[in-house]
Amino acid sequence: DLPAREGRAGVLARVEEARHRLRCRDPERAEALLARALEDAPHDVSGWGLRSLAWRMLDDPREEWLHGQPNMVRRLSLAISDADWTEIKALLHALHETSFVPVGQSVRGGSQTRGGLFARTEAPLKILHDAILEVIETYRTGLPPRDPGHPLLARRDEELAIAGSWSVRLGPGGRHTVHIHPQGVLSSALYIDLPPLAQDVPGAGCLEVGGAPPEMGLDLPPRQIVPPLEKHLTLFPSTLFHGTAPFAQGRRMTVAFDVAVRS
Repeated sequence: DLPAREGRAGVLARVEEARHRLRCRDPERAEALLARALEDAPHDVSGWGLRSLAWRMLDDPREEWLHGQPNMVRRLSLAISDADWTEIKALLHALHETSFVPVGQSVRGGSQTRGGLFARTEAPLKILHDAILEVIETYRTGLPPRDPGHPLLARRDEELAIAGSWSVRLGPGGRHTVHIHPQGVLSSALYIDLPPLAQDVPGAGCLEVGGAPPEMGLDLPPRQIVPPLEKHLTLFPSTLFHGTAPFAQGRRMTVAFDVAVRS
C-alpha cells in the first residue's frame, strides 16, 4: 500500500519492497516488483541480485541464464614474478599495520586499507594493477556472446576499468558477511596471503558465491564455493551475493575491487 513513486525513487522502492517480500517467502510478488524495477533500470545490480534469489525460490530456469552460463565465475592466475609478488605482499602487510576496522562494510575480524588502493603511487601496486587488467581482459573474452538482455553480457564488449579498490586482512575467525557490490559489473577476490587452510575444517576461508544473506531467512546455499589460491584472482558478476567462511588460525589477506564500464 506504499504510495507510487516515479523515476529512480520508484526503482529503489520496488527493489526494497521486493527484498521484504523475499523475507516473507513471497517470491512471486518479489519477482513482479523486480520485473518492473528492472524494466526502468536494466543495470540495477541490487535488483538483479534479488531477482536471482527469487528465481531460485521459484525454480525459474532463467536463473541458470543469469548466473549459470560458462565462465561466469572464474579463478585465474596473475603473471607476476616471485620477486615482485614478495614486494607486493610486504607493502600490503605494511599498509594494514595502520589500517582500520571498517564500519558498515562486510569485514568481520580484520582491517581494510584506506582510500583507493590503486590510486597510490608505489611501484609494486602499479605492477599488480597492470597484471589485474590482463586477467580482466582474459575473463571478458572468455564470456559467452553479448546478450542485450543480460546485466553482464550486455556490457561484454564495452571497455572495462577498475573502479573502487581496497585490501582486507582477516585474522583467526575472520570472514566477510554475505553482501553484494552494486557499483560495478564484476566483483573480485585476489588472494595475496593465506592461512594454513589444509589444517582447517573443509571450506574454511573459501569464497561462497550466490547464497542468500542469512538475515533474510531463506534456505538458499551458495551456488558455488571457490577455494582460495595465492596469486590467483576470482572474478564473478556483481549480481551474485557472496561472502567468505571463517578460518581458525593465521591471516587471510586479499585485494578486491569493482570492475565497471569505463565512462
